[in-house]
Amino acid sequence: MIIDGHSDILIDTGKHVAAGRPGRLAEHHLPKMREGGVTGAWCPVAVDNPSHEGDPHERMLRTLDAVRSEVARAADQVAIVTDADAFEAEMRAGRIALFLGLEGTAPLAGRPERVQEMYDLGLRWAGLTWNARNATGDGLGVPDPHGLTDAGREIVLEMERLGIVVDLTHGSAPLLDDVAATLRAPLAVTHSNAKALCDHVRNLSDEQLATVAAKDGIVGVNFFPALLAPAGRPATMDDIVAQAAYLRGALGPDSVTLAADFIDYDVDAMAAGLAASDVDYGDTVAYPEGVETTAGMRNVVEALARAGWSDEDVEKVAWRNQIAFLRRVEGAVG
Repeated sequence: MIIDGHSDILIDTGKHVAAGRPGRLAEHHLPKMREGGVTGAWCPVAVDNPSHEGDPHERMLRTLDAVRSEVARAADQVAIVTDADAFEAEMRAGRIALFLGLEGTAPLAGRPERVQEMYDLGLRWAGLTWNARNATGDGLGVPDPHGLTDAGREIVLEMERLGIVVDLTHGSAPLLDDVAATLRAPLAVTHSNAKALCDHVRNLSDEQLATVAAKDGIVGVNFFPALLAPAGRPATMDDIVAQAAYLRGALGPDSVTLAADFIDYDVDAMAAGLAASDVDYGDTVAYPEGVETTAGMRNVVEALARAGWSDEDVEKVAWRNQIAFLRRVEGAVG
């Protein structure tokens, strides 16, 4: 079994439904996931991307409606899950488990009461920002960034109370520090790498990794080329293996996950969205050979085994660490 810790397939699915083209999930995404051995995924239903038009809250609700209809069309293959036990049970039953959340909290509009709505809608994780500033706090694309706003502090405390995962991917360094000082719950940085191996603003310093480790959190290895290799050099499978090994050394074997962050299904639109960001994501979206799409995910697991990882550690990074992390977050509720 493999869990992809960050997959934007439901954003793509929602766009196709809105354009009158249902069936995208079952016909395009699920077959590639099965080919790659992917049995679960953390999926945003809204992204704070400036290229996306309309009210963020309404866009979130429309996408959720589309996702539910698409999941219903393929109920024998896929299920939406809201806790660790259901996540593992669905995967063992042979269905692909989708764990829904937000990539940026613009839909909350700085209103802590909307966290309860988010929970009631079945969303169980939230990246606080997507590079820019919002009513919760500052992203890593903000010059001279700050951390949580007053409303943001209330929002993350409400997320902790309900057992919603707080994800610091795309967040500024002060934001990560503020959240770590505010919450008892474990923290996630679901799809970022180690800055020591690739000096990109999206990646984490050793000090930040230590903060996540102290909070009993997780960090997911991101396969996006700019986060794996410096400009001018193609990213390779060896880079993915090296990142996983470095994170294992910094965090321990129980806190490293995989989070591919593929954009192979709508390259032009996704590239335009990245270009609209305040962060430089390079001039290529060419993923490492052998893992160009979700269909290649099992190749990463096999590469870790070839690199000498034990069967136990391979299984942990493939899926067990994510389930164990969710149980730690659920245990911190209240």
